[in-house]
Amino acid sequence: MKFKSLYIYILFTTFSFGQQSDYYKQITYEITKAESQFNDKAYSAVQNSARDILSFQKPNAVIANDLTFKKVVADLVLQEKYALEEYEKYANENPEIKQEYSLYEPLGNFYLINGQYENSAYYLSKVLPSDFNEEEKINHYYKLGYAYFMSEEYQKALSPLKKVNKANHYKNETDYMIGHILYHEGKYAQVMNYFEPLLNHENYSQKVRPYLIQIYFNDKKYNQAIEEGKKLLNSGAFPEMKSEISKIIGESYFKLQEYKQAIPYLENYIDSQENPKASDFYQLGYVYYVNGNYQKAVDNFNKITSENSELGQNAYYQLGNSYLKTNKKQEALTAYKSASEMNFNAKVAENAHYNYAKLSFDIGNPFESTPNAIQRFLDNYPKNPHQAKMNQLLVKSYVKSNQLDDAVNILKTKSNKSPELKNAYQEVSYLNGVRLFNEGKYQQAIDNFKHAIEITSNQEVLAKSLFWSAESNFQLGNYTETLLNLKTLEKININYSEKIQLPYLFGFTYLKVKNYEKSVEYFERFLNNPTKELEEDAKLRLADAYLGLNNYDKAIAIYDTAEETENSEYATFQRANLYGLQGKQSEKIKTLQDYIQNYPNSDKKQTAYYEIANAYYSLQKYNDAISYYDKVISMDKQNEILTNSYFARADSYAQLNQDERAINEYKSIAKKYAQTDYVKRAVSEAQSLYVKTGNVKGFESWIKSINYSITNQEKEEFVFAVAQKSFSSQKYQQTINDLTGFDINFPKSTKTTLVNFYLAESYYQLKQLEKAIPYFTKVAGKPNENQEEALLRLSQIYLNQNKKDEAFLSLEALYQVSNNPNYLSFCELELMHLYAEKKQYKNAVEMANKVISNDTNSQTIKETAKVIIAKSELSLGEENKAKELYKELENSSNEAVKAESLYYKAYFLNKDKKYKESNEVIFNLVSNYSEQQYWGAKSLVVMSENYFYLNDLYQANYTINQVLENYTEYSDIIEEANKVKKKF
Repeated sequence: MKFKSLYIYILFTTFSFGQQSDYYKQITYEITKAESQFNDKAYSAVQNSARDILSFQKPNAVIANDLTFKKVVADLVLQEKYALEEYEKYANENPEIKQEYSLYEPLGNFYLINGQYENSAYYLSKVLPSDFNEEEKINHYYKLGYAYFMSEEYQKALSPLKKVNKANHYKNETDYMIGHILYHEGKYAQVMNYFEPLLNHENYSQKVRPYLIQIYFNDKKYNQAIEEGKKLLNSGAFPEMKSEISKIIGESYFKLQEYKQAIPYLENYIDSQENPKASDFYQLGYVYYVNGNYQKAVDNFNKITSENSELGQNAYYQLGNSYLKTNKKQEALTAYKSASEMNFNAKVAENAHYNYAKLSFDIGNPFESTPNAIQRFLDNYPKNPHQAKMNQLLVKSYVKSNQLDDAVNILKTKSNKSPELKNAYQEVSYLNGVRLFNEGKYQQAIDNFKHAIEITSNQEVLAKSLFWSAESNFQLGNYTETLLNLKTLEKININYSEKIQLPYLFGFTYLKVKNYEKSVEYFERFLNNPTKELEEDAKLRLADAYLGLNNYDKAIAIYDTAEETENSEYATFQRANLYGLQGKQSEKIKTLQDYIQNYPNSDKKQTAYYEIANAYYSLQKYNDAISYYDKVISMDKQNEILTNSYFARADSYAQLNQDERAINEYKSIAKKYAQTDYVKRAVSEAQSLYVKTGNVKGFESWIKSINYSITNQEKEEFVFAVAQKSFSSQKYQQTINDLTGFDINFPKSTKTTLVNFYLAESYYQLKQLEKAIPYFTKVAGKPNENQEEALLRLSQIYLNQNKKDEAFLSLEALYQVSNNPNYLSFCELELMHLYAEKKQYKNAVEMANKVISNDTNSQTIKETAKVIIAKSELSLGEENKAKELYKELENSSNEAVKAESLYYKAYFLNKDKKYKESNEVIFNLVSNYSEQQYWGAKSLVVMSENYFYLNDLYQANYTINQVLENYTEYSDIIEEANKVKKKF
């Protein structure tokens, strides 16, 4: 509200009350003077007048209140220290004063001068300057704009500031404030209208330059930003902004791709910051990269790889590039993998995956198989221009990792194959066929060779495929197919490595189909230009063909020449048989006798004795025949030759009319083969001799003594014979049906053990293993001719069922009773593994040494034994012995063995603190032997530890996390990985 004029009040009272005393005349004068001073804005005089009146004249309450009000206003205007306190006191006593319009301007000014800008703006905004003259308006709007500006209420400040912007004495100040507000709002084009006039002003020149630098940068006027920024840095002004200005200069150079010039400014900025941003490290890393300082680039990019953002993705990608430049391909692979797995920037992910897939092919991949990495790229980016190249790499990666089946399957599914892919399909099908052939999988090999044959673009591969298809068919006995392949191949006029062997394979195939004339033709053609390794064998096969043509002279001539070669044993034996065919029994005998003398350890020695005996028998030299039958029998090899020799010796005695001796021989045979059909034959042969001597009772007594009851025996023999026939014909279910209840019907049968064996074996062949076990157990429990076989089967069943304790007992029992070299080899091999699993390391080493010393074991088996020894020695604390064995095994052709040996090589290098060398071995392992997942995963744990000790925590953590995420099926490795991670 407006206060009434005190002067009017005085007039009113004077008029009402008449004459006043001198006192009132005096006070009226003083009050009037104060009123006049207040109206004239003589605030200092107002202070004095009000103070005098209030102190000495003792006016009434109304006058005192009005004078106090005027003094409050004067105090505010004159910025007295106590003014605000006096105002608040007065306002508390007179609340209505807060609505007094005349106080807004003084309060606003007071707050403004005292830096209380929000309060100032509040009161100044309530003033209505309509009664102000032009100069007062300008001052008011300037103060209001300034108060809003300082309160950072920029939108409110803009209007009053613009109203006074044209006033010359506020032009510079308002230009600066308006420019600042527009800058704050990002209206950089308008800012320049206000800041450019200030560039040459002594008070504002330096103030506006930081803004202009940023504006130039934002407007992409990078050269001007650099120029102004350098000037500001050189001036030494605004030291607190030095780092920000350096950043703008560095980023301007960066935008201009003048990366070398950017380095010192970006470095200065980062060095001055307590916590630089990820984008700062990225820019500095990038300029280092462009300038060839790849290690510093790596250092900076590594500081932002934890960023889960587009910037982080770019950092991973550039980190990969930097690692690649320093030839750290393993580390680059990891970085590219991380970038490819982030989805912020699709193009970066695609490029990263491309580099990741390429690197996987170049150096291998410890995190996933190389083919898988490439295939994911092909699936994820079907429109990528590198599709054709990556398809080729995919095939090569399968070949490189020996995953030829996968390579064939991939190519098979590719429709509209390019010429390059067709060639690859042909070559890979051929290579896979050769692999399958070497593994003895001949039919599968043939299927692959067919794919290669269907594509005729590469004639050399076509020819090779036809040749090995012929070889495969030959091995399967498909001789008609073999000849079809060979005849097609014969029409191809091209050189290939196997071509020289073509006549040999023709000759051998014709020999198999008994087309001896053609066989001779091709073997003779081959021998005109033979290969060294097949020459002698071809000669023998030629001799065999001549033998088929009954051209004995030529056959003998070849066999004679072959006796001077490494095939002499075979040739000599064949020549002896040929003499027999010619009826030259004496020559046959002499040749075989020489054969036995020259080859005392031959596996045909028993056969040679037998053939000599037969030759003497044909010459009716029965005593000589008997002496050689004795030799056959003395070798005690359980086979048909042995059995035939017993019967032939008995017959020889009969031929010599030594009937009693012959009868006793048959009795001996019947006793020896009591559980076989040979008893019936022995009884039948002996029966004729008993009739011959008229000793019928002797025969009856004999057959009774051996429980050969005609009625019961015939029944038993019939049942057993039927069952045995079923068993021999591999009709196992029928065998079971035939023999079920046999032990009940013939409880005293001598065939019980054999019956149990037939039942056991039949159940075994039908894969009804649980039913087979009780019968095998009965057979295995006591000495008999099938005890070893039963123990073998029990061992096989228990091993298949992973019942290692039961298998262990069966194997040990078999090892104790058997003299069969094959069975002993089997026991040694399996016991070696079981001893190792049971941690009986000394026994494991002993058995493994037996496996190694056994010449019949393959190199692969011997290498497995060496692995067992190495592991056992390691467990026994003999680390040096283990290390030497694993070093030897590094040359193994078995991928599993090689992978394990490489793991231990890396392990020992890690223990020797040769961390970098250890990582190189591991990368070789996981890249080239990706199928060996267990050893690959185990080696990654060592790799992670290596990185830790190499102070590369990013690689260490990344690698161990890959193990923990991707190899959960290996609990022992996960446990080990968690222990290693605790070190980090």
